[in-house]
Amino acid sequence: MKCLKVDDYIQRTTSKAQTEQLHQELEDDVKNSPGLQGRTLSDRIIRACNHQLGGGHLHPEHVSQLVKLVELSLRIYDVSAELIPHSVPLYMEKILFHIVKNLSSQEAFSQCSNVAELLWERLATAQQGEQYTAIVRSCFSVLWTGLSADKVKKTFNPQERFLCQIQALSFLLLLDSTNEASSLSNVPIYAEYAVAEFEGICGSLSREGANAVVQKLRSLFDNHYSRSQGCNGKGSKQKTKNSSVYLFCEMLLVVTRMLCKVGHYNVASAFLKETSLKVSDCTGCECTALVLGKLAIDVHSSMKAGAGNGQALTNCARALRSISVELEDQEARAVLQGCDLVVWAVEQTQKQAFTAVDLLAWFSFLEEHQEWMVKLQGKIMTCNSEKLQQSLCFSMYQGFVFAYESLQASQLEDNDALHRVLLYCKATAGKMMTELHKLPSESLLTKAVIAVSNLVCGLYNRHQFDQAFQLVEVVCRDLCRNSPVSLSVDRLSRPFMLAVQTSRKAGHLEQALDWVIHWLKALGDKILPHMAEPISLWVKIKIDAARSSEEDIRLRTLRDGFGPDVPGEEVMLGLLEEELRAYKDVAGDTASERYNTLCDLLDICHEDGSHTHLRAVYLCEMAQVVCFQDFSEQTDCSAVDFTHEALRLLEEEPVTAKNADRLKDDKARVLLWLYICTLEKNLQEAVDGAKEQQEQKREANPIGTNDFDYEAEKKFQDSFQVYDGLQFNLASEHKMCKPLERALKEWTALLQSGALPSVRSPKQTCSSIALTAALFRLMGKPLMALEAYQLSTGLSRLLPDPQQSVSSLCQSASVLLDLGAPDLALVQLQQAEEELPSEPPGEGPSSLSMLLLLLKAQYYYSTGKVAEGVPLLCDVLKQVNECRQSKSWYLLRARALQTCSAYLNLDTAVLPQAERRLVSQHGFGSPDSPLYEGLKLLCSLLVTLVGKGLYGTNDGSSDVRFIDQGDNLLVKWQLLSDLLNCSVRMVAVRSSCGAVNDARLQCLEALKLANKLHAPGQCAELLVIKAELELIQGETRECGSDLNRVADLLDLCTDFSDPAQKAEGKIKPRKSVTYTPGKYNFHYALFLMQVEFSDESDSEAAETKDIPQKRPATRRTAKVASAVPDLPAEKQLPKRQTKGKKSTAVAPSTSSEDDACQPVSTRRGRSRKEAPQKDMETLEEPDKMRAIEEEEESKGVLDITIEELRTSDNDFDDSPASNLEILRRDVCGLDKDGFTELKTKGHVTEGPHTQLSDLDTRTEHLSLEEVQVLLRSAWLTLQHFPNPNIFPTLSSLLALALGQKDPVATTMLHAQSLGVTSRHRTIRHLANCLKKLRKSSGELSDKMNALSLKDLSSTESKSSAEQRLTLLENVFSFPHADSSSFPQSHCQEFQEQLQHLPSGVTVCMMSVFGLKPGEMGDSILLSRLEKGSDPVTVHIPTSKMQRPVSWLVQELDSILVQQKAVSCVTEKAKWWEGRRTLDSRVEHLLTVMEEMLGCWKSFLLPSSPDPQLSRQTQHLSRGLSSRGLTCSEEMLKAVLSAFPALSQEDVQRFSLGVSPHWDEECDQLLCSAVSGLSKIEQPRGHVVLILDKYLQRLPWESVSILRSHSVSRMPSLHSLMGLSVQKETDSHSILKHGVDTKKVFYVLDPDANLGHSRDQFKEWFCSRPDWEGVCGVAPDSRQLEEAVATKDLYIYVGHGAGSRFLDSQMILKQQMRAASLLFGCSSAALAVRGNQEGQGIILSYLIAGCPFILGNLWDVTDRDIDRFTKALLESWLSAGSGASLLQYMSQSRQATHLKHLIGAAPVVYGLPVHLQ
Repeated sequence: MKCLKVDDYIQRTTSKAQTEQLHQELEDDVKNSPGLQGRTLSDRIIRACNHQLGGGHLHPEHVSQLVKLVELSLRIYDVSAELIPHSVPLYMEKILFHIVKNLSSQEAFSQCSNVAELLWERLATAQQGEQYTAIVRSCFSVLWTGLSADKVKKTFNPQERFLCQIQALSFLLLLDSTNEASSLSNVPIYAEYAVAEFEGICGSLSREGANAVVQKLRSLFDNHYSRSQGCNGKGSKQKTKNSSVYLFCEMLLVVTRMLCKVGHYNVASAFLKETSLKVSDCTGCECTALVLGKLAIDVHSSMKAGAGNGQALTNCARALRSISVELEDQEARAVLQGCDLVVWAVEQTQKQAFTAVDLLAWFSFLEEHQEWMVKLQGKIMTCNSEKLQQSLCFSMYQGFVFAYESLQASQLEDNDALHRVLLYCKATAGKMMTELHKLPSESLLTKAVIAVSNLVCGLYNRHQFDQAFQLVEVVCRDLCRNSPVSLSVDRLSRPFMLAVQTSRKAGHLEQALDWVIHWLKALGDKILPHMAEPISLWVKIKIDAARSSEEDIRLRTLRDGFGPDVPGEEVMLGLLEEELRAYKDVAGDTASERYNTLCDLLDICHEDGSHTHLRAVYLCEMAQVVCFQDFSEQTDCSAVDFTHEALRLLEEEPVTAKNADRLKDDKARVLLWLYICTLEKNLQEAVDGAKEQQEQKREANPIGTNDFDYEAEKKFQDSFQVYDGLQFNLASEHKMCKPLERALKEWTALLQSGALPSVRSPKQTCSSIALTAALFRLMGKPLMALEAYQLSTGLSRLLPDPQQSVSSLCQSASVLLDLGAPDLALVQLQQAEEELPSEPPGEGPSSLSMLLLLLKAQYYYSTGKVAEGVPLLCDVLKQVNECRQSKSWYLLRARALQTCSAYLNLDTAVLPQAERRLVSQHGFGSPDSPLYEGLKLLCSLLVTLVGKGLYGTNDGSSDVRFIDQGDNLLVKWQLLSDLLNCSVRMVAVRSSCGAVNDARLQCLEALKLANKLHAPGQCAELLVIKAELELIQGETRECGSDLNRVADLLDLCTDFSDPAQKAEGKIKPRKSVTYTPGKYNFHYALFLMQVEFSDESDSEAAETKDIPQKRPATRRTAKVASAVPDLPAEKQLPKRQTKGKKSTAVAPSTSSEDDACQPVSTRRGRSRKEAPQKDMETLEEPDKMRAIEEEEESKGVLDITIEELRTSDNDFDDSPASNLEILRRDVCGLDKDGFTELKTKGHVTEGPHTQLSDLDTRTEHLSLEEVQVLLRSAWLTLQHFPNPNIFPTLSSLLALALGQKDPVATTMLHAQSLGVTSRHRTIRHLANCLKKLRKSSGELSDKMNALSLKDLSSTESKSSAEQRLTLLENVFSFPHADSSSFPQSHCQEFQEQLQHLPSGVTVCMMSVFGLKPGEMGDSILLSRLEKGSDPVTVHIPTSKMQRPVSWLVQELDSILVQQKAVSCVTEKAKWWEGRRTLDSRVEHLLTVMEEMLGCWKSFLLPSSPDPQLSRQTQHLSRGLSSRGLTCSEEMLKAVLSAFPALSQEDVQRFSLGVSPHWDEECDQLLCSAVSGLSKIEQPRGHVVLILDKYLQRLPWESVSILRSHSVSRMPSLHSLMGLSVQKETDSHSILKHGVDTKKVFYVLDPDANLGHSRDQFKEWFCSRPDWEGVCGVAPDSRQLEEAVATKDLYIYVGHGAGSRFLDSQMILKQQMRAASLLFGCSSAALAVRGNQEGQGIILSYLIAGCPFILGNLWDVTDRDIDRFTKALLESWLSAGSGASLLQYMSQSRQATHLKHLIGAAPVVYGLPVHLQ
């Protein structure tokens, strides 16, 4: 073939066809062996093709032909070049490079790759030099850049593209590593890029693609391997060969990562194994990088499968550990690449936390990896040092990440493993922080801080506090030295917080405080915005120090902590203020800490400084601290002094526009605290004084001969303490309240603009105003309280604070309701409803929303809309009964209970039975129970809040001290206010149900609290209430003394009135409500109008105006009120104002009625015979037991009407029959015509409740029926909660009005009139027991309760106990039936209850009644009841008898008074003469008692069980009926049964009493019936006497007709039925099983002053091996309490009933099991004070379920009663099984010398008991 010029060949290649033709010609020429010209020919053709490829864009087919032509020409050129080498080095390589470049430009990448392959083969064998390097690098650049350009057009598929990129990298591998280190080091980088690009486009590699990639790499390595086979010598050739190999290994590891990602582990592992062998052959040693690659594959595959990788990681660490330090750079990089692959494998496949083994293996690898990187840092090229540093830091960081994950997954439970892990972390932490600071970026440093913090937090949660601190300390110290700018404050604070918390939890409190200081310093200039958290921890550490009594640490302040490096003044002020604020938020006592902090603040804001305003604020804060704790050792200033100084500074502070609002606010706050500090000072002095008096009283505790002397002394001391505390007046109160009023004015001026003021803390201002309002309300200034609440509401709306706003509105509404303005209160409640925030879902209603409902219920109550209020009240009760333990909920519950009491106190006409049942279903059946529960809850809260001493007695010790924290102070004032209000309500309710002594004690406690508060208004009101109670009790002297005290208090208001007005002697209060006691004056005036004193009473009251008189409660003689002598001089203690140590408060223990209301008649006469004459002269006159001397009757309208209708004494004839009128007529005093008219009317008219106002009550217009309507209306109004002062009289009068028309209703009314007070007490007790049985043990009011219900029996289940208590509650409950069903429903219920009467028991109810409440009268109602028989009631008028019933009571009083005088006689003969005379008088009294009853004494005897009695009774009844005479069979049966005991006169009176028409035939019928009963069986049943407060004082058991019978007493019919229910339901009752004589507990002479009794019984009692007890010493109360609950018999021989050792509270704690024999003076006496029913300790025994109590009606002498005791115990206990104690009462009475004065004293309450 002819060789042409280049231009000719250019012409011949301009088209595809021409190029194809030229290719064919050249191919033919090759066959003919072109020879030497072939080199020139091929060279020119190649250059022509290059020209065509670089000339412009060609058709792909044309390009393909040109490349084929180049390939053919290149073969020819190489053949020719073997003959004649070209003189220019790399000549053809340069042309081929240009062709490659042009093909890349033509985007002919496939052809480009083919030509590049040809070029690589030529370059692989060429000599390296500058041109060589340039060609190689240019070729790589062209290929890589072209592929990058093709990325958009996507000419290649991803796999082909990746292979081309590997081809491009193969050119770099041709370079000499010595001269081209930078280019070679980039090979792995390019490889990683290619892999990433491939994965980004393709996502995954198929198996075929993986094989292709491996094949490409294998080919590449083989080419290199074959190329380097001739390099066997040492030197640069060998070095170059090894460098290329390690570069290839790096690239191979990069591709291995890609293969592992898609799971081609086998392909990758096989190729690595194959390559590793080749590399070993090439280098002569194992390639560590490839070994790590193979292990990385194992790690990746095993971890992806969820298996452990500990062994593989351990092998990785060993492989690294085996490497020599003297590695070449390229090999070192390869090793690092292998390590990176291992790290990548772990990171990519970790699905769960490492186990301990795997984590330790991982740490072992990381440790070697890091050590390797540190060693190589100085050996590698500078360009890679940053990357290596990054890898080193990241490796260290990863260790903490993996450790935290394993710790969180609980993989490090083994302590040894955890210890090893922490060793690594501690060793690494410091290095990591050092290395991280070398990085240019701080991002990894931030991550590392977070990782270490997380790990430390995990250790903290595992309570590894010391280990955690050691780890975090490293980080914190580094941050202290060099805190990164990019590290946020939160991330900076976290390790410091952990350092503090771990130190704190480890108990290193001082270290923890040091780290708080380091933390604050690390915050730098950001300290003030971010100081809250460190200071909060500072405070918590100080609290921990206080708990562990580390005083040095506790009293350390922030200022002390900074030491000499104290920050600037402004910063220090900010820090200390924050510290002070944090102390306030602590729920504990931080007074000492706050004191020290304030000292630092005051030191900075010193007197001569510029911070005078701040100093005033801090002084006020100091006053708050000093106010509630004694800092007298640290400062001479009191809290009041601090407030005065603060006020002075504020007054001197100049007012500017900037500080005006703040100055007003601070001044008002200082004024508020001046008032509070003054009030607290007064309270503390009063508490200390009361405590001192209590100690003095305890030291001088006298021992009385009976319980009544002891109670009288106690009462005297209580009154004296109250009077001694009245050392203030209205003027002093006005002066004390001035700061509070000024504070309110300041806040009013501050808020008058309506805009939010610029004050220090608006929320604190709002709270202070609310506190001011609470104080005004407590001090009895409701209008000012209302004004303050309105200010608080306005400010709350400005904040806005809807919670506070609604709270203030509710308080305003409450004040308005108290003021009697319900309409105004409704407006406040409507606003509160609108502003009330919605409740969060799932949290239930808030206490605020419930308070709103409760106030609405109170609103409906005050407006009479009871039906609307009941559902709201029930909703509130339902919520508050749930266990919510917070002060707000407890206060709400107490208020809800008070409202519940108010609703239950409504009569049945206002609160129908349906609504009453809705309220009662929450566990309260009477008004008393919820009110008492509310009062107990308030007392418990007060004790919890302030301790003991402020309210109630100082008995017991308490470590509780008030802590001014949170809303405690506000709650304290609200609590005291509620406590006073609840106490007043409690007094009203208790007095209305007859518990006047309980009411008086409650009033005394409230009065003491008002005294301590120095509140004259409240004191005046409570004194008036106390006077009313004392008037009810007939204590006119004490009543007058109280009223004089009230007058003194109220007269003192003239101290600050106009002198002219003062001269007038009238109280003219100012219009301002600040101190005007207007309502108290009115109350006082009304009360004075009600009280009329006799001249004697007035004089006594005047004499004892200031000093309360100690007067023991004794029975009062009738009609004659002897003057009570003045108090002896030694008793008139001077007033003093004590100031003692700080004390605490206790909830009052409300004493029961019988503890304090027992009559102090005469002392039990033991050891009193030798009383000297001097003692007789100073002996005090006993108190009267009955009501005060009757005043002259005022002829009121109602009185006159009743006089006309009743059976007047003057209406009766003088005949004997007239004194024995049977209650058979409707009204006994009408003439015959009237009687005939009424007799036909039947039952009382039924219908709705009739109001008194509906009737014309003028005397001349009242008919009998209208009187009945009036009585019925009044009775129904009181029935649900009857007042014992009026209800018995109402019941008796209504019974009298009903007469025999309805015997059941009459008897029912009679039963309702007896024991009202006792029933009230029993209902309260049962409700209390039920509540305790049902309620949760975690409730605060249950924990603080003074009483606790124990198991009623060891085998009795809770359900059976609850059933029994519920049944008893139903028995004792008062009727609630609607008025429309009277009397049918009441009678039906009564008859159902009568089924509980025990069989074989005859019940006799006997009472005296007058026409007016408080009047004794001389008429007797006598009712007889037996189970299964109709009741019968008779009326016995005694006024015309020679000895009426009132004479009997007066005579007994006279005897007992005379007995007291005789007991003081020292001459033995006169002493016996006097006592025998008294014995004769008692004997005569018993005779008169029996004569007074006449024929009706037959009612007192049980009926004979002989059936002949019933037959004769029926025969007599029919005979009388045939004669036109009507008499009930039960009455006839009682008379016939007892006929042998009746005299002829008794029979005659009975006959005339039945009917004036009784004739001889009736006498014959009666005689016939009597003769038929001559041989009947004698009565053997038991008689229970139910007597009213007058008749219970008489010894009925000793009258001749009853002397030989089994007789006991009960206070009411309901108490008898309750005891019967107890017998039926209690399987272990001794009433059922009898008394076990082995289960006996005795108390013999506990005061050690009854020598005769001790000598008489000690040997006997102690000789009984099974008996337990004490002799000559006081018993332990708990032992005694347990004994009466577990033993069968309790014997007490001592003074009184032993209530000093076993009082009512102890008795009522549990059910009493033991029969109790109380042989002390007046142990069974029931004291009657004023118009009250009788009260005594014996009633508590019965209420507690005691089945049998023996005691004495009056005081007895020791020797004579010992004779009775000995005779009774010996005869009964030796009688054997089944013997009843009552069978031996009569003969034991005969054992006494004075058989009537002493023998008649013992009586029994309960039912008969017998021996087992």
